[in-house]
Amino acid sequence: MAIDDIEPYSLFSEIYDDTMKDVPYLQWASFIHEILTRFDISYDSLILDIGCGTGTLTRHLFSYYANIIGMDISFQMLEKASQKKMNNLVLGNMQNIPLKKSSISAMISTHDVLNYLLDENQLHQHFMEAHRVLDKNGIYIFDASTEYNIIQFYHNKEFHEQNNAVEMRWFNSYDFIKKEILSTLEFKNKKKITSLFSRGLSLRQKTSNKKVLEIHRQKYFSDFEILTSLNKSGFTLIEKVKDYNYHVTGERVYLMVFICKKT
Repeated sequence: MAIDDIEPYSLFSEIYDDTMKDVPYLQWASFIHEILTRFDISYDSLILDIGCGTGTLTRHLFSYYANIIGMDISFQMLEKASQKKMNNLVLGNMQNIPLKKSSISAMISTHDVLNYLLDENQLHQHFMEAHRVLDKNGIYIFDASTEYNIIQFYHNKEFHEQNNAVEMRWFNSYDFIKKEILSTLEFKNKKKITSLFSRGLSLRQKTSNKKVLEIHRQKYFSDFEILTSLNKSGFTLIEKVKDYNYHVTGERVYLMVFICKKT
């Protein structure tokens, strides 16, 4: 059986919301609102959601804020977000944010988006860009996957998901030396409908029963690496919170949340 390679999230976008149906987005939105309120981020403040994906969290945040920009590197994910009646969407890379200097009051990046940066240089470049677009005393809330989460729930694990459009098998492997997780997402187009391929970004009608692969690479960063890069980039850490919940204690943490202020 032939296999085609496509860009990450080209087909994952078709099943992303099904896969993430148990993510507590409402709780995350409430937590983010609580934090931003402490720093006088108002209803009319301009907020950037980096790696907004299909826009589920962004949509919940509209309950608290009128002006939110959703940014993602994947055109297909933004297409899904637009179907949720989100209009202020930007295609962009988190190492080169397409916004003016000091143009936003707050920025968020959730659900391990930061882990798509693959080395400390990319991490530093992102934080420098965040510092550039935030206004004076701007707030940045982001999370990063813990190594516990990667090893316990992803390393050598396989997941299956399907809906009316696609069937997905998701394989994961963690390199303990490089601190990188490789995720191979194998798709079968159940209805053999039109698919978007990376080579030339052309639309092609699938008439054969081909498998399609997306390769996702992410890197684990230690708290020390993140804090060092933040300090070099002109941020002050206000606090760290486990899993968007002040009541979470112990070492079994999935996402470490960093709350930072531009200095």
